Amino acid sequence: MTETTFIKELADVLAEDPSAMDSETALESLAGWDSMGKVATISFLDSAFGVRLPRNDPEVPPGTGFGGPR
Repeated sequence: MTETTFIKELADVLAEDPSAMDSETALESLAGWDSMGKVATISFLDSAFGVRLPRNDPEVPPGTGFGGPR
C-alpha cells in the first residue's frame, strides 16, 4: 500500500478530508480522532496489515503523527 493510499483509507475511516492530511498530520488534531475513531483505526490496521496491538501497549504519545514522534 502506498502512503497516499494509506492516507486516503485512514481519512475515510476517520471521516476526514484526505487532502487535509499527510504523513506529518498529528492524529490528535483530527476531529475524527475520538474514541470511535481510535477503535475504527485499530480495526483498519488489523484488516489492512494484520497488525494486532497487545492489551498492555501504552498509548501513543501526544504529538505523534503517522511517521513517529517529531
